[in-house]
Amino acid sequence: SSYNADYWRVQATHNFYIDDTTTLTTRAYYSDNERNRFYFAEENDDGDFFMEGRERHYRFYGTESRIEFADRPFLFGMSQDIQAGIRFERHEFTNCSTVGLENTVLKDGSNGNCSIFTDDEDADPLPGYAGYAERQDVEADSFAAFIQTAIHVTRDLTVTPGLRFENY
Repeated sequence: SSYNADYWRVQATHNFYIDDTTTLTTRAYYSDNERNRFYFAEENDDGDFFMEGRERHYRFYGTESRIEFADRPFLFGMSQDIQAGIRFERHEFTNCSTVGLENTVLKDGSNGNCSIFTDDEDADPLPGYAGYAERQDVEADSFAAFIQTAIHVTRDLTVTPGLRFENY
């Protein structure tokens, strides 16, 4: 039995200072998480065996941009920081369960037939293949927009009302 998880993330951020109290921040990011698991399912008296596996691959990427107008006057001598922004994200998830051929060791790079699929759902993904695989691909998009104000009532108390829109 083995367990493998490969995770990495990359992000780039840019801050544009329009003036001393106005900042535009833009960020782009990507995340990739691959988690595969393989194990022996059955072994007979002759030493022949079958392995099973579950492969999961999750990735998301997106971009966001926000602007802040800091230290703006508010009521009764209080100040406020007005913030607004938008974000777009794409999420992709692949889940595959497989049973390999007789006496075939399943591992990364030799994982049954999870990656050999055609657009025809009824087609045999690998002619003559004795193993079994079930694959699910799921995708989702997310869009968000927000506006809020951080009202500095006192030095130790800030109230932040806002409005946010999320769409998946």
